[in-house]
Formats: sequence, structure tokens, C-alpha cells
Amino acid sequence: MLAESRLTPAALAAIRRFLEPGEDLAVISTWADQQQEIPRTGPWHYVNVPIAESRYDARDCPPQGCVAVKIEDFRRVLLDPDASRKEKQQALRYMMTSMMPQARLQPRAPISMVRTSP
Repeated sequence: MLAESRLTPAALAAIRRFLEPGEDLAVISTWADQQQEIPRTGPWHYVNVPIAESRYDARDCPPQGCVAVKIEDFRRVLLDPDASRKEKQQALRYMMTSMMPQARLQPRAPISMVRTSP
């Protein structure tokens, strides 16, 4: 898989610690679309920046979260020594299979340039 080929050996080893036997990033690439554990995660996949704004601001994120906030939330989980293996697996799966591929799957401007009408 292209994503795995771009990781350092240390990063790939860290990721593999949270995958199940036989899994790789290709195998879990649709996990976020199929998971049933957490309802209403759609807004975690994007952020709407008003067209009149030149960049993202935290107020652009709805109360249930957006991609900018969730990336930081899941980063904290992955770095938390007290987080359970299941919590870390879930954070990794969202980060690697739902949020990061957006730039690859859909041609979009960087977050600071994504705009919507007012």
C-alpha cells in the first residue's frame, strides 16, 4: 500500500502494534465507514470555513466536532500512556482510514482554504 511505503520503519512498527493479526492499512481502509460503535461521526470528516474567512477558526467546528478537532483528539489518545489498546486502535483507525485519506480521495484545498458560502 502506498501509505505504508511512505512511513518510516518506526512509524510503521508503532501502527502495527494496534492492528489485529493479518491487518494492514489497506485492510482497515474502510473501517470508519463500516464501524457501528460511535454514531453520528459524519462531521468528523470535514470542516466548513465560511467563504468570507481566509482560514480555519475553531468557531468553524460544530459542537459534535470536525476533522481539525478530531485529529487533535485522536493524537492525544495515541500519545496517552493510560489510554486502552481499544481506544488507541479506534483513534488510529479514524486517523488513518477516515481523516487522512480525504486529501487523496477528493481534490480539495488545504483546510485553511476550504470554504463554504455564508
